[in-house]
Amino acid sequence: MKTFKVTAGDLFVSEATGRFKLIEKEEKLSQDVAECLLTAFEADRDFGNKLTKISNFIPGVVPSELNDAVNRLRNYQERREDMPVEEKISSINAIDVLQIQTDVYYYLEVSNSNQQSFGKLLDDSILTDLSHLLPSDVNWYQN
Repeated sequence: MKTFKVTAGDLFVSEATGRFKLIEKEEKLSQDVAECLLTAFEADRDFGNKLTKISNFIPGVVPSELNDAVNRLRNYQERREDMPVEEKISSINAIDVLQIQTDVYYYLEVSNSNQQSFGKLLDDSILTDLSHLLPSDVNWYQN
């Protein structure tokens, strides 16, 4: 199922064509996870996360809430019979929290139904690719 690519909260426009970019499969799954984690929990939709409502950082609460938010998205995906398997979460591989002085990093890795893994690092509620934000003095999941 195709959808528009969103970057920094806005629709992405290709500089080359001047048109909106459509995404699907793994790229759409990555964007769906980002949207789920960046959206304040909405009970009527059973979507989003409750971390935006936490005023004090409690390390034990973060992994639990990230897990709950991703599982809410996963349950929604399971109800969608028309959704391709590349766009469905099959498992949550890793959730980790790291605090370096006043900076807090949340690492999340999920796999789709084709067993392709996607790792994301969340920093101060901004979702970015892991390679762009990972502190040089921290080793995450050495393979």
